[in-house]
Amino acid sequence: AQTKDFVMPDSLRGMGYEQLNERLIKHADNVPLAQLYTYAILEKGKAQNHLGMMANAYLRLGILEQRDSLKLQFYNKSLSLTQGKNVKGFPAKAYIIIGDYYYDRLKFDISVENYIKALKGVDDQDMKYHILDRIASIKMEVFQYEESLQLFHQCKTYFETDSLTLKKYKNIYINTL
Repeated sequence: AQTKDFVMPDSLRGMGYEQLNERLIKHADNVPLAQLYTYAILEKGKAQNHLGMMANAYLRLGILEQRDSLKLQFYNKSLSLTQGKNVKGFPAKAYIIIGDYYYDRLKFDISVENYIKALKGVDDQDMKYHILDRIASIKMEVFQYEESLQLFHQCKTYFETDSLTLKKYKNIYINTL
């Protein structure tokens, strides 16, 4: 996951994080442009020593990367940057994405290990039940129906308690039914 070769274009130097992020969102379907804006965000984060900005940029770069070996390098860089540090949402976000990476490759045991690591460091209840939903889905995939049903039931109960949470995570809630 080499980022040393990136040279910030002059046209992006004066932009702040918000402007770069807006452009990233606008061009999310254009991988080369999305990578350009993400690298620019990473450089801004490095210049400001902003761990959250850098960690999120590494995760985005991993998501945008086509080569599997580099995906994991970016994800692990995000993880190593935030482990043991007080960075909002981390290292849980990194563990979730690493778990998703292995889930997509049908390596369910490694996926669950990463989701469990994410659970240990999560303080956001919505994120906690989002992770539990993922674990429940894996349990169903590997025919552990009792465990899966228990986890889905926990998620369903949680999502039904708050209408804002239910709206935000409607698709996960539907999955629990």
